[in-house]
Amino acid sequence: MNYGKRENSMPSRCVNIVVSLMIIFCTQQAKAHRPMPTPYYFIAIHCEPLHDVADAKESIEENYAILRQMVKDASELNIKLTLMFSPSWARYIGEDQTRTDEIQAWRTLGHEIGAHHHSIYHGNWDGYTNYPPWLAELQRYEEGRVVPETYLGTLDLFMDSLASLGPIRSGCVNEEEDKVEMPEGIIYSTCSGYANFGSPGRLMSDFDEPLKGRNEYVTVGWWNGALRKWLAHYLMPSVNELHRVREVFADMGPDEAYGVVLHASPKNMAAYYGYLEFVHAEDPLGFKSRTVTEIIEEQLLPERFIEVPQFSE
Repeated sequence: MNYGKRENSMPSRCVNIVVSLMIIFCTQQAKAHRPMPTPYYFIAIHCEPLHDVADAKESIEENYAILRQMVKDASELNIKLTLMFSPSWARYIGEDQTRTDEIQAWRTLGHEIGAHHHSIYHGNWDGYTNYPPWLAELQRYEEGRVVPETYLGTLDLFMDSLASLGPIRSGCVNEEEDKVEMPEGIIYSTCSGYANFGSPGRLMSDFDEPLKGRNEYVTVGWWNGALRKWLAHYLMPSVNELHRVREVFADMGPDEAYGVVLHASPKNMAAYYGYLEFVHAEDPLGFKSRTVTEIIEEQLLPERFIEVPQFSE
């Protein structure tokens, strides 16, 4: 009788074990699909124009080697970069098929290729604008240039100069002060000049405050007949600002996105690797890493419409 009782209890014990294992499995699956507490994030890398700089090609060559290492190290951590190129970089890359192929390989790895423009209001104009050359020259004098940079053409020519890099529709084109500096082909940008948290349409500097990198929403507005969509970024000047970025990051929710801009140059390497180490610690498998276009097109954030001034003042 006792043996019979033990035998009859075996199936129920097996059922209990199976049920327990199923509960554990389902709990683990739920945790795996639950959003991580860290926000989404994008890292944009600016590749500076260096237009009319005497040793521009040598500097770009040095900085391209740095960029190659930056991409390699980010890829190994499953972190995506949004690489924003200026025409001078595109010319350098286009001179060598190996470099051209490398750019396409970076796309395949999940990195985004975008555009970077320095307008007539910037400290280092890249030579492209939709304003007449004489007006651009006057503005350069106002910006403190004793000898204005060489005029190279319209923003259509700017976009043509990037054609060797493949299709491009995102970037940072220095349109904060003046949307006329925005090429027609760029529909996603991180340089609106607006904050993407709190009330829509508030102007805020990219330089002064790490809060500028906080994106609660995507800013959306019509400019020059096209619907444009903007994320916001913080232009992180040095690794010394990393503690302030951490504070903002820690205060954000899993359905927000944080944006940082860094540069492919020796001066910004400490900031880049400090930030890369930080986001890797927050997101070891890179689950929350996105490019600029992915954040917008995956609809990870709500959209907030604003009235974009249609003409330069």
